[in-house]
Amino acid sequence: MITNISRGTTRAMLAALLLAAPPMAARAATTPVAPVEQRITALHGQLKITPDEEPAWAAVAQAMRDNVTGVEKLNAEHARDVPEKITALQHMQTYEAYARQHLQGLEALDAAFEKLYVAMPPAQQAVADKVFLASRRPPRR
Repeated sequence: MITNISRGTTRAMLAALLLAAPPMAARAATTPVAPVEQRITALHGQLKITPDEEPAWAAVAQAMRDNVTGVEKLNAEHARDVPEKITALQHMQTYEAYARQHLQGLEALDAAFEKLYVAMPPAQQAVADKVFLASRRPPRR
């Protein structure tokens, strides 16, 4: 089982993974599914997923897809919002909905990734640690 410290690090790395999507302008030119599928394919190779790990990996990939679907659903719900006509309260509620969706997506991804990670041999875990460390964004100042 992953300790609380490791879980926190894992969540930070998973957040970086999810946040490593292209900017909105870049995504507008592609279908919403394309960037996540590219990221799933890239991670599969980088993490050196073995045939025995495929079922656990499939759960990780599905969690990533579900997160994109959830965000896209919110995007569709708010696509017609006119910024000048939204109240401060509505703005905060929208922000809360996105934050809640993001947290639910992270929790699902964390649970799926934990099952995969603990099943990996130590050498492969070290590869995963490096892959996720490389995808971290520098802290904001």
